[in-house]
Amino acid sequence: MRSVGGKRPGASVSTVWARWLVLRSAVAWAVGEDLLRSNPLGDMRGPPRPEPRKHYCIAEVRRLLRFAEANVASAHTALTAAPRSLRRQRSLLGAEQGLLLVGLAADSAPVGASFAVLRLADLEGRVLMIERRLSHGVLGSTKSGRKRRLTLDRTTSSLIYNHVDSRQLLCPEPPMGDWLFAPKVTRATYMTAEALSHKFRRLGIAAASPSPRCTGSAMASPPILWTRASR
Repeated sequence: MRSVGGKRPGASVSTVWARWLVLRSAVAWAVGEDLLRSNPLGDMRGPPRPEPRKHYCIAEVRRLLRFAEANVASAHTALTAAPRSLRRQRSLLGAEQGLLLVGLAADSAPVGASFAVLRLADLEGRVLMIERRLSHGVLGSTKSGRKRRLTLDRTTSSLIYNHVDSRQLLCPEPPMGDWLFAPKVTRATYMTAEALSHKFRRLGIAAASPSPRCTGSAMASPPILWTRASR
């Protein structure tokens, strides 16, 4: 196996398990069609099963939201003291995107691959349209090929608009794009799904909620209104 950048490439437990299932099914089909005399995988033990997906409990969501809000307040105060500091501008951008990420996850919990490529144009009032996703770094349609409409809480929709207005103040020039999660204030490019996932994970660790503890099907957090979770 070739190394990339001096490190050996790896695959997640879920990916390995999914590929094992495909291989096992293909071999079983070949045996059933008399293309193979016997199943070479019959006595082979498969890879470890992935752990059940978990989501954050309401108390953990509250903690994440409070922590993300405090990050924004701290970054805003620091920028007020030095408004021309590019480093502090980037810090505020990152803090606001962290709060936006947690707020959206708590409100709607769409798929992470769709999170990364949300655009301001996807939001009309409080209705958010999910119509694209990232798959192996390639921008395309949703997994089902259908558009998905989500009605956000007023707090979450206001958070999105406020975040965009804030970036316009930091970057007076006309934006080059309208990606909600962007690495730069110009919004010309979107973040990768991996970068957004790492951002969420870092927030959880910093907020003393390093990993979800409640079992469930949600990817990162339960689909609960974050105004309810903030109480």
